[in-house]
Amino acid sequence: MNNRMIAIQILGELRSQEALPGFKEILETENDFYSLREVLYALSKFDCPESEAMISAATKHPSKLVREFAERMLSKRQRNKEI
Repeated sequence: MNNRMIAIQILGELRSQEALPGFKEILETENDFYSLREVLYALSKFDCPESEAMISAATKHPSKLVREFAERMLSKRQRNKEI
């Protein structure tokens, strides 16, 4: 696993608000599924409108894999809110 992926995971665990602009840029510019998946997973740990908006936007990504993963992360957030 490369340093970038580790950093994304750590920032997600910390729920670092400062990471949100960088996550948004990755979602808008990257094509690598594994990087996008890590960002979406990290965003699923945040409880803020910005993260939900980014995950929602990813449900319209050109990649079917990214779209499906984003939909799973939205479902996970919804389940967590119901608990």
